[in-house]
Amino acid sequence: MAEETNLRIREIFSILTQGVEMIQYETNPDTHQSSVGSKIVWMDSDIYRICVDNTRPSMSERAQGKIPPGIYLRDIAEVREGAESFQFTENKTPPRNVNNCLSLVGSERTISLELPSKFTRDWFLTRFRLLAEDILVEQERASRQYRIWEKVRQLNSSETEAVAKLQGLLERGVQVLNHEPTGKVVEAVLSYSSVSNDLELYSRQDGIFSSKETKASINVSDISEIRPGSHSLAFVRSGSTANDKETMSVISSENVFNLQFINEEARDLFADRLFLFVLFFLVNKAGGAVTSHVEEDEPEPEDEHASADRDNGL
Repeated sequence: MAEETNLRIREIFSILTQGVEMIQYETNPDTHQSSVGSKIVWMDSDIYRICVDNTRPSMSERAQGKIPPGIYLRDIAEVREGAESFQFTENKTPPRNVNNCLSLVGSERTISLELPSKFTRDWFLTRFRLLAEDILVEQERASRQYRIWEKVRQLNSSETEAVAKLQGLLERGVQVLNHEPTGKVVEAVLSYSSVSNDLELYSRQDGIFSSKETKASINVSDISEIRPGSHSLAFVRSGSTANDKETMSVISSENVFNLQFINEEARDLFADRLFLFVLFFLVNKAGGAVTSHVEEDEPEPEDEHASADRDNGL
């Protein structure tokens, strides 16, 4: 099995080093402007980055440090099968065949691609997943414990109780710092809408003469990973990589929320409960209020996080 895996990794490494033509679907979550076009997909083996552009950079551009649009292998949260990313579902031009599609979802961007056939799509799907996993060292794999697509399962009664508590907290609003893609850090409120099943991030933008509130959304069913730490481009741009223990990213194909909490305990507790929250809605395929399954005459034993839950309002 190890030999077969290594062979497949070498195959895609060789193909991507040369470059291959694919159809890319792009949709801007802010303006909803969309486009579809043939692009070259290749890997820059010097920096382990999957690049997607109309042309590869020239020698002079490389010497000047030009980095084409793309996604670093270490940043890939999910290699998603089908046309289920925001770039596909909100694009004005639907794919010719959803079975020929895949998406690379990460904190920097989501790359949504259509290939010539299902066979070709399956070939790349398998090898992209192996490649994204192979690049991680053991410590990195351990820190990526909240990759949703790997862990979908039924929750037990105490976990469902924790989900209900978090939903109530989110409906009231959670104060956070939002690290925007531009590098700006602003105060924000993270909330949940049971009507749309969206996490909503309201950020306050203060100007010289006035201030305004902006809103960004992530549908719960679109979340690929909850990533603790400052491992996203926004934290690099805001100069906040030293705040690794207080920060986390919620990564989806539509948006990425890069959040900072008051301390490590609050961050860890929120990440754990949000992970259960997403699992609950994926398994139950519906939004709305969470109902407890705990019998009143048979209380669940208190888990190791119970006292911390009370202290943090969760």
